[in-house]
Amino acid sequence: MNNEPQRWLDRLVSACVSVFMGALALYGAVWLLSQVWTELLVIVVVVVTAVVAIAVWRFRQSRW
Repeated sequence: MNNEPQRWLDRLVSACVSVFMGALALYGAVWLLSQVWTELLVIVVVVVTAVVAIAVWRFRQSRW
């Protein structure tokens, strides 16, 4: 019975540390995304444009 409060406290501390680490990871991910969002946007636009162009080209080639 003497170990019960210690075990409960360990679980509480572990949960708090886990939440803190998750918050740090989320903060880091948001910071990284804010640093490279313009490059990512350009890459996405180029890829989408290429996919649409290929789809239109294939559609026109198969129509005749």
